[in-house]
Amino acid sequence: MVAIWQMGLTGIVLVAMATDLKRRKIYNWLTFPAMLVGLILQGVFGGISGVQSGLIGLLVGSVIFLIGFVVGAMGAGDVKLMAAVGAWLGWPHAVAAVLYVSCFGGLIAIVAAVMHGSLWRMLANVYWFMVGLVLPGGKAQAAFAQSAAPPVPYGVSIALGTILALFYPEPIHLLAALGVGS
Repeated sequence: MVAIWQMGLTGIVLVAMATDLKRRKIYNWLTFPAMLVGLILQGVFGGISGVQSGLIGLLVGSVIFLIGFVVGAMGAGDVKLMAAVGAWLGWPHAVAAVLYVSCFGGLIAIVAAVMHGSLWRMLANVYWFMVGLVLPGGKAQAAFAQSAAPPVPYGVSIALGTILALFYPEPIHLLAALGVGS
């Protein structure tokens, strides 16, 4: 169960979502202090093991999304915000946040592509991206050179996925609440 102090993260991701929607930017003045405060609070409430959990969460949150930044699929602010989310949630709850954020990101991208009339092009881009990752000499980034839909502010997915992770830090409990597997 996520501790009550971690609910402060809701405000952080909502501010990030608002700035990403309005200005297409997630600011350092929000992300860096959020990382630091998350680690401090992990230490205050969890001691050394809390700090370790926060650091692992920070790495989990940022490294996975760093790949998206490297291939040009998301901005640096998204990566830093996910690092802050990981620091606040700690290990292993940061994994749930990454899972939820990724799912929301995919769903929002699909809706945007459908609304833009470019769903098939987007699916082809994803296919060629995956092929480019595994083939020797493949050019995964080239698949994104011809964008299939207008860019979507990923701060929305991060906010929605993070808030869901606060209430369902273990995805199996979300599935049970939805009646999946019953």
